[in-house]
Order: sequence, then structure tokens, then C-alpha cells
Amino acid sequence: MKIYEFDYDGFPKIDEQIVLCLGYFDGVHLGHQKIIEEAKAFGKKVGVLSFSNSTYNFMNNTEEFLTPTDKKIEIFDSLGVDYYFEIIMSKRLLNATKGDFLEKISRLNPEICVCGKDYTFGHNKEGKVKDLIKVFKTKVVDFEKWEDEKISSTSIFRALELGDTYRATNLLGRPYYVSGRVVEGEQNGQRLGFPTANVMLNEPYYMPRQGVYFGYAVLYDEKYPAMATYGTHPTFEGLEQPILEVHILNFKDDIYGDILGFEFIQFVRENEKFEDIYELMERIRRDKFLAIDFFETKKD
Repeated sequence: MKIYEFDYDGFPKIDEQIVLCLGYFDGVHLGHQKIIEEAKAFGKKVGVLSFSNSTYNFMNNTEEFLTPTDKKIEIFDSLGVDYYFEIIMSKRLLNATKGDFLEKISRLNPEICVCGKDYTFGHNKEGKVKDLIKVFKTKVVDFEKWEDEKISSTSIFRALELGDTYRATNLLGRPYYVSGRVVEGEQNGQRLGFPTANVMLNEPYYMPRQGVYFGYAVLYDEKYPAMATYGTHPTFEGLEQPILEVHILNFKDDIYGDILGFEFIQFVRENEKFEDIYELMERIRRDKFLAIDFFETKKD
């Protein structure tokens, strides 16, 4: 897959005609995947035009993603996309007229554009699908739904806020995933007899509801049953910012400095402030037994 990252005034010129998918594609969820599948059905090279950040994040000076660029590229590549174009978010981009934006798109040489029914572009989202159709041959893809709910990045954010990882998984078409480097923490888990990998996230992922989860640790492309806590250590002195700690079941290797991913499969409980460490140890022990049963059931 060919990858292009550029400022708004630096659109590359593509010589061959392609089918161009339009959208932000945060999550690359089942709705986005449907757009790509519709594009591939034309039997030509497929490109995706996206942005480095959302308008909301840019205007509010924040960065929270379901899928950072590197993960997007990995997923697009697995879906058979041939070109990935990413415009660096800027005021210049946000202030572009719809006509100017369409002119820029023409440099990518789209024979056909493919987008969702709600695609917008240009200053204040003044450009609509009807404007796109006037300039390019366009395939408009209907919304993908799950349990009568329109699949969207917003619906996935809502599911994660509630800790509803089952819904998030079904909207994404895969478990929600984050990753980072394993760094040395306060060793509380080690002292309690449940050593954990303290994961320093390598991207500004949107994190789900604080609490305890069952899921899979991903290390060197291998998956291991695990339980994770995302939170601020309420039983101890407490942390200013929540952290992700992963306990891999039946695993004793030293993985400090390694990149560890975690797939959120099931929300177990909220974090609690226990009376003492012995009460905390007993609860973690119960969580671990539940985790073992959970993964044994999944085997069946």
C-alpha cells in the first residue's frame, strides 16, 4: 500500500485512476469496512482519503482516537486498500470552501468516489454528498447497522464510556485494542502476588470506562488470556491519571520494555477502594478465578 501524508495545499497528483473512499475512518468500523468493500467491487485500485485528526479534537486542542494512524494503515492494508492519503488537520483545511476541496480531490484522479450518506466537507461542513455527485461519479453507501443502531464512531465511543465492550466489538467488527510499552510501575501488583505489566500507551487512545476487564494480551503477535485494570489505584494513595495494568494468566516472562497490546473483551466490575490490602488481594484472587473460568468457557 502506498502512503501519502501531506498538508492541505500539498495534495499529490496520482497518474492512474482509482476508486476513492472518503471519510475520517476513526475506528475503521463495520460501516467503514462496507465502504471499502463497495469500492473494491469496482475491480480497480482503491484509495482512502482521511485526516490526521478530527475537527472536534483539533478545535478543542485534544487528541483521542479509536484508531491512530499507524493502526488505521495496518487495518486498511489488511482490507486490500492500495493507497492511503492523510491530510494533516489545520485551519487551512477547516476553512476551505467546498469547491476548493473538490478541486483538490481531483488531483487524486478518482474515477469513482465512494462515501457514506452523511459525508460532509469544506468550511462548516457546507459540502454535502449532493455537491460531490455534481463533480464525480459517486457511489453512496447506506448506513451499516447492528441491532437497529447506526454503526458510527460516536456509537463506539458511547459503548466504551459504558464499559460495554460486547457492543463495541460488534460495532467495530473486532475487539477494541490499545497498545504501549511495558514500563516499571509501583510494583503494587507484585507485592500482592499478582504481577502486572504497566502499559505506557504509545498513542492517545480513547480509553474505556475505568474498571477491571477480561481480554487478551497481545505480545509478539501471540495472544494470551489476561485481566486488566484501568484506573487510579483507589485502595492505595491514588494516582492523578489512570493507568492500564495487565496481568497475563499463567505467564512469568520478563517483558519490561516490550510493546504489549490489550484487547478489551468483557467488563467485569468497577474499581473499588478496599479497607485494606488483604481485602483487595481476596477480590483480585476472585477476579482471577472468574477469568480462568471465562477463558475456559470460551475454549468450549
